[in-house]
Amino acid sequence: MTDTKWLAIYEEFITKLKETRPNGPYNKLDISKHYTNESVGMYGWRYSRHHIDEINISGATLKDIPEFKTGDSIIVDFSERFLLHYMIVLAGNTMPNHGMVTPLIKSGLTSAEAIKKWDELVVEACKTYNIEYVPGWTKKLTIFHRGTSN
Repeated sequence: MTDTKWLAIYEEFITKLKETRPNGPYNKLDISKHYTNESVGMYGWRYSRHHIDEINISGATLKDIPEFKTGDSIIVDFSERFLLHYMIVLAGNTMPNHGMVTPLIKSGLTSAEAIKKWDELVVEACKTYNIEYVPGWTKKLTIFHRGTSN
């Protein structure tokens, strides 16, 4: 069930980010033209392109359709990316919604550790951007509904 409150918060945050962050079609948005990128360990790269439409269509599905290459995107830092995906989880509009756990698991964490790291990032990002933090939000992750958490 979609939570329109979180859809609105997501849209407002994207609008705020667009004031200072490069945005445009995914295939034309070149991070190296705007930032010097660097690895931030288990979190991946400092900057990445975020498909704005992920609030409406899961990234797992989006990557398989033509719009993946040309969809409206924005360059965000890793903390903002995890925060945006927190909002996506709370909006409840897409399934699966636990894709942000994957890179953390690939770095050697268990699912539970990965979720804890994501939650720690969200707590700090919510403070930074003055966004409501919802305790227990991780229970809405589809990883728990697929029998794959450990």
